Amino acid sequence: MPTYFVEPKATDAIGELKDFFDRYPRSREFVVKPSVGAYSRDVLRFTRDQLWDEEKHVAALHRLGAVALIQPYLGSIEVLGETDLIFFNGSFSHAIRKGALLDADGTVNAPTANFRQSRMPGDDEIALATDALIATGKIVSEISELLYARVDLVKDDAGNPILLEMEISEPLLSLPFCEGSADRFAQAISERFKAYQRLELISV
Repeated sequence: MPTYFVEPKATDAIGELKDFFDRYPRSREFVVKPSVGAYSRDVLRFTRDQLWDEEKHVAALHRLGAVALIQPYLGSIEVLGETDLIFFNGSFSHAIRKGALLDADGTVNAPTANFRQSRMPGDDEIALATDALIATGKIVSEISELLYARVDLVKDDAGNPILLEMEISEPLLSLPFCEGSADRFAQAISERFKAYQRLELISV
């Protein structure tokens, strides 16, 4: 997802916002959110003509000590939602669809009973999520060293999957929504313990 970062030390937030508008002239709506958050907390949706409202929200995030992230709002999420792909020990396990939470009036809706639903992602989505994990693996040594990881994707206007975010530190794994996922997670943990035991024997 194209993302613009506005640091708390920025002295011209309006200028930063205008620069973002210039970079993405086709986007009519935007999302402003903190660099660290959960469940759309402090995430708001704006249009281009709400520049001063956006600036106020950026300033509010800065007062909280957060870096403000600005991203185009993709209308596809209202129809297709967001897809979260979960991996155990570097292998795809399951995925869920999450519905949209942000209304055009700035309201953040509470998740409904059907907010999360199990779904099978397309090959293109699994491929993109795997590529993202491989890129991350170059930082954390190897992809298989990640016991768990969650890769969140949305679709652009052309229907192509794009990376929204990755969570590799205590993510919500959506185990209750996908049959067999808890068993696969338990198996992944068991395999990890066995691998550590083998390493200990070798070191001894």
